[in-house]
Amino acid sequence: MATNTYPEPYRSSALDSLVDPSGCYSRECTSYCAWKVKEATGKWLKHTGDFNAKNWVARLSENGYKKIVSTPVGNGKCVGVCGAHKNSTGAYGHVLWADNSLYISEYNYPWPFYRAKYHERAVKARDWTWVQIVAPKKKKSVAELAQEVLDGKWGNGNVRKQRLTQAGYNYNEVQAKVNALVAGRNKGPSIGCKVKTSAKTDVNGVRLNTAIINDGQSVWKKTQGPNAILYKGNTIRCVVPITTLRRA
Repeated sequence: MATNTYPEPYRSSALDSLVDPSGCYSRECTSYCAWKVKEATGKWLKHTGDFNAKNWVARLSENGYKKIVSTPVGNGKCVGVCGAHKNSTGAYGHVLWADNSLYISEYNYPWPFYRAKYHERAVKARDWTWVQIVAPKKKKSVAELAQEVLDGKWGNGNVRKQRLTQAGYNYNEVQAKVNALVAGRNKGPSIGCKVKTSAKTDVNGVRLNTAIINDGQSVWKKTQGPNAILYKGNTIRCVVPITTLRRA
């Protein structure tokens, strides 16, 4: 069994009395499915064209979602779309939501028993055109990508350029950040930067837990003669010779 997650204020409003962020009227099948797309992907469908249910194959395509051959089973989250010619859903068509199953959820159908109401039922796959809803992959920041390049995860030269471009990233921006990081590391450490140390003990001979000290979060904030005082936040981690430092 599914759960009705259709949100307020639309859920308690009168039929067609409100307009959701995708431009659909409240408690209609289209508004419910627009919400399910938002729930699955994090964004409402953009405002495009005629919002009648029978036109949703085109509308979903304009939003970047693709038709699949026959059934949502094995294809994750899907919107089922049918026009008036496929069954008796009236002049406007009907859309419903399937979550990797042919047991679906919907709003405002069948009439009159479920007018403006939530409903669940089993459907036949062949009666519907199915459109797969896939959440967009979260893109990484330029800083994250640059660090991955330095870690050898994107290859070198033209291979790196091709991989980054195919993944939808700006190669020139990433490479510029890589160059800046390399230049910074070559300058050596300075007060205020994150550092690592090759020292095994602090200046008092106490053995260091280097897995913690060299976790990339130690900041050289102060000096004490030939020694550097390393902090994480406002907490002192250790005091080690400046000569043992390198940039993190």
